Amino acid sequence: MQYDISENQKGETGISMIVKGIRNGIATGKYFPGMKLREAAICKEFSASRTPVREAFRILQNDGLLVYTPQRGVQVAFFSKKNLYDSLELRIYVEALSAKKAAEYATAEQIAEARQINEQIRICYCDNKSLTTELDWKIHMCIAKMGNNEYVVNVLEKMMNSQMYFNVYPPFGEWRVFDSYKEHNDILNAIEAHLPEIAERYMEVHFYSSIHCEKINAEKQKDE
Repeated sequence: MQYDISENQKGETGISMIVKGIRNGIATGKYFPGMKLREAAICKEFSASRTPVREAFRILQNDGLLVYTPQRGVQVAFFSKKNLYDSLELRIYVEALSAKKAAEYATAEQIAEARQINEQIRICYCDNKSLTTELDWKIHMCIAKMGNNEYVVNVLEKMMNSQMYFNVYPPFGEWRVFDSYKEHNDILNAIEAHLPEIAERYMEVHFYSSIHCEKINAEKQKDE
């Protein structure tokens, strides 16, 4: 597939298109871990000059999706199960802070938006279980933005991008979807009641439960 970046799309919009295209390519397996991304080939694919391609590479390196090594150039990063657990250990603290700050600053409109996303998680898994992962990403980012702290939002987005685009999460099982839905509701109830410490604790419980379930799934896959 070749992308067309017209003259009026160059600059920031052109860079954004390249970033999105490479992210989608990683998510679908078009660009696989360890694959070298040649600048000239990406320029041709996106009908772009070297400047926006280099900037897109820089953004994706900051996100942890691409890595640069001398003599090998730019490659798609590897993301192992150990990387996942290491990232989740740190993410617990970021998410807990996110929920705590959300309880201090969230507006009624933001809470309503998050509840709407959570309802979609409960409803949509029957038809498209893989969609629940994307919706889960949205609700956590929605909570992060409630807290009025751009550093939390940026760090969390980087972590989640790495986890999401490398498909390290399997689609939610039916039983875990319902548990996640209830846990999200507990978090949102605490945020709506403006109880920072309670929201923080509920978020920690949510993540420890998710990690426990993910490890159980990993063990089951080994036995099969």
